[in-house]
Amino acid sequence: MRASLRLSPSVAPLVRSFVAILARIGAAPDDPEAVRVQKAFLVATAILILPAGVVWGVIYIALGELVAAAIPLSYVVVSAASIVVFARTRSLAFLRTTQLGIILVSPFLLMVSLGGFVPSSAVILWSLLAPMGAIVVDDRRRLPDWIAAYIVLVAVGGPLGASVRSGNDLPGWLVQTLFALNVGTVSFIAFVLLATFARQREQAIGLARSEQERADGLLLDILPRSIAEALKGGRRRIADRLDLLESVGVPEPDPDHARSVARMALAMRDSAEARELLGTAGRLRIGINTGPVVAGVIGRKRPIYDLWGDAVNVASRMESQGEPGRIQVTRATYELLRDGFLLEPRGTVNVKGRGEMETWYLLGERTAGGAVSSGAAHPLPGEVGA
Repeated sequence: MRASLRLSPSVAPLVRSFVAILARIGAAPDDPEAVRVQKAFLVATAILILPAGVVWGVIYIALGELVAAAIPLSYVVVSAASIVVFARTRSLAFLRTTQLGIILVSPFLLMVSLGGFVPSSAVILWSLLAPMGAIVVDDRRRLPDWIAAYIVLVAVGGPLGASVRSGNDLPGWLVQTLFALNVGTVSFIAFVLLATFARQREQAIGLARSEQERADGLLLDILPRSIAEALKGGRRRIADRLDLLESVGVPEPDPDHARSVARMALAMRDSAEARELLGTAGRLRIGINTGPVVAGVIGRKRPIYDLWGDAVNVASRMESQGEPGRIQVTRATYELLRDGFLLEPRGTVNVKGRGEMETWYLLGERTAGGAVSSGAAHPLPGEVGA
C-alpha cells in the first residue's frame, strides 16, 4: 500500500491558484524553465516564512524581549520589500542574494540577542536554510561559501551571545517549546528544499533526455545512420572517398548498388508516369552514372550530407541531357546492368567537360523467365516533380 497526500476538491483549486500567482511574480516572458522554477521557489519560500517571523516577533514582544522581537519583525519588513523590488526588476540574482542573506544573518543576530545557543532555543538552525536553499537556486560553485558562512556564524554566535547576555527572561517551558518548534520547522522546510531539488533535477534530466532523443531523431532524418553516429561521437570533419564501382555504397557497403539504383529509377519513372495520367505531375528525366565520389557533411547548425566528384557531375549531365520519361546511363553503369536489365543504345552525347560519351537508355529489368519488368509493382508515395 502506498500512502499519498491528497487535497480535498475544495482546497486543491485554491492551492493551484496560489501557486500560479506566486509563479507570475517577477516572471519574464523569455525566462528559461529553470529560472522560472527558481524564481517561483524563492518567492514561495519567502512568503511562507513571513508568518513565522511575525509570530516569533509577537511572542518576544509579549514576554518583554523587545530587542529580540525587533529582529524577526525586521526580517519580515526586509523580506517583503525585496519581493516588491523583485516584482519590478525581475532580477533573480537580487532576490536570491537578499533572501538567502537575511535567512542566514537574522537567526544569528537573534541568537546573540537572547544569550547564546541554548537560551535562544537553537534558533541558529534557521540559518541552515540559506546553504540548503542555495542548493536549489544558486550556482553550485557558490555553495561552499554559503556553507562556510553558516559554520562561522554557528561557531561565533554561541560564545558571542554568552558574552552579551548571561541569560534572558523567557520561561523554561517556552524555551523548550521554541526549541522543539525550531528543530521541527527547520527540519520540515529542509526536507521540502531537498525534495524540490530532487524533483527539479529529475525534470532537468528528463528534459535533457527528451531533447537529446529529439535531436538524434532529426539527425537521422537528414543523415545516414553511420554518419549521424560519427557526428554524435564527436567527429567534426566528415568527408570520405567512396569507391562505388561494384563493391561499396554510400556510406555503407552495397555489393548490388547499381541494380538497387536502377530499380529505384524505374520505380520513380513509372510513378511519375502514373501520376501524369491523373494530371498531378510531369515526366521525369533521370540520369545514372557509376564511379568514385567524396561524401561528407556540410554545415554544423543545419548539417547536410552531400556527394561530390566527377561521377556526380556526369550523372547530373545524364539527367540534364536526357529526355523526359527516360533514364539515361553511362557506359560504367551499362556494364554493371546489361546482364539483368534491358538497355537501349542512344549513341553518343556531347557532355560538357568530357566530350563525346556513349550512353544507353534503361528500359526495364529482366525477370527469371526472360520477360522485362518496367519498374516497381506499385507507385512510390509522395509527390514527383517535373
